[in-house]
Amino acid sequence: MAMTLTFHCSRAIAAATSVPLLFVSCKTEPAPARSRSDDKTVSFSYGKLETPPSDGIVVQLLSRVAPIVMGSLAPGRFALFDLDTGSFVTTLTSSEAARLELSVRDLPEIRVLAHNGVTTSRRCVRVDRLSFGNIAATDLDAIVLDLPVDIAGILGVSVFGEFPLLFDASRGHVCFLPTDSVETALQTRYPGKRWSRLPIRWEGTLPWVDLTTDNFHLRMLLDTGSRSSSILPSAARDRGLQSVGKENVVEYDAAGEHMLELEVFRLNGVQLGNWTCNLETGSADNAILRESQLDGILGFDLLGQIPFVFDARSGFLWVLDPPAGVESVLRSSEQTLMLALFQDPLSLFRKIAAISVMETQDVEFLSNVAALLDDDVAEVQEAAAAALSSFAHESWPEASRLAAARAWWKQHENDHEYRHGRENTK
Repeated sequence: MAMTLTFHCSRAIAAATSVPLLFVSCKTEPAPARSRSDDKTVSFSYGKLETPPSDGIVVQLLSRVAPIVMGSLAPGRFALFDLDTGSFVTTLTSSEAARLELSVRDLPEIRVLAHNGVTTSRRCVRVDRLSFGNIAATDLDAIVLDLPVDIAGILGVSVFGEFPLLFDASRGHVCFLPTDSVETALQTRYPGKRWSRLPIRWEGTLPWVDLTTDNFHLRMLLDTGSRSSSILPSAARDRGLQSVGKENVVEYDAAGEHMLELEVFRLNGVQLGNWTCNLETGSADNAILRESQLDGILGFDLLGQIPFVFDARSGFLWVLDPPAGVESVLRSSEQTLMLALFQDPLSLFRKIAAISVMETQDVEFLSNVAALLDDDVAEVQEAAAAALSSFAHESWPEASRLAAARAWWKQHENDHEYRHGRENTK
């Protein structure tokens, strides 16, 4: 899979405005064993992950909206990677490969499918060692694929799927568990808690789970690389769901720039273990899902709200059950997704939030952008100041832009259009 950055431009829904989403929407197909052109054997290594100890190995998550970890490809050189259950292979950007002076070799054509286009890659690099936390993968090949966000690459299932992987965004970590004692490890880490176990099925290299409502089933791609859960418009209509509006978006992904029109659906009452999921999402036709006969994506917007274990080898998704007496509903909407970006501990996503408001000219989140003028990270402050300058229709000099943005906001923060937007995001 490869990350896609989507900017929502307009929306025909009363009392709602558009927000950007960041989600994975590409399928990377592993290189075949033989070249189609000359029938020579092609060597491709998925790598070997070190065996975790009996109590597991914890790796810190740097974000709450995406499973981003800090990886090291060389002594003293660190970079961000996305743990993506929707990608089978590992990828590395061309800039990161160049910085590490890795030798690039050619492979038979590898297709990367995006929403509205297809791009290809024929390049691969060998990574001798990729460590994250106290665990490392060795001798793995990574597809060279550039991403629309500033991370070094994607860690695919072929690497981390060798062992059960516990995701717990609320505690800010993932944990590699021993293969033969998942249940024991979970009882040790979550004493007295109950877990539901859902079968993971595979469509090629894509993992999916069967989710239900009172009226129908959904074959949902299990995709931690996706920031938003969604359903195909055709799948929604087949199940009697009505679109509640439309929105136009500009999307940037591995295949380039596209203008898309999304239909917006409300999907309530979806059962994920003993949780009920209610979501509102914009959705477009997706070649990956359609070709794989899948109905939608179960993304990190819902999965990230609860501890879960992705156990590829045994074929199970373990989901922590809700505590007794606690509302057992998981919710996701465009507004909650956007607010999560502004509040994320990883500065990359706060910067993306400011840039996307500038791109969409969405006043609903302008007060959130203004709050980033006092962010601890200079790049985030600069992005926020640039966004406010676009609303002020001013070209403030870079050296004084931050001070000018603060002065402009102090003057205009109580303007009716900005105050109304602020009230809508409370």
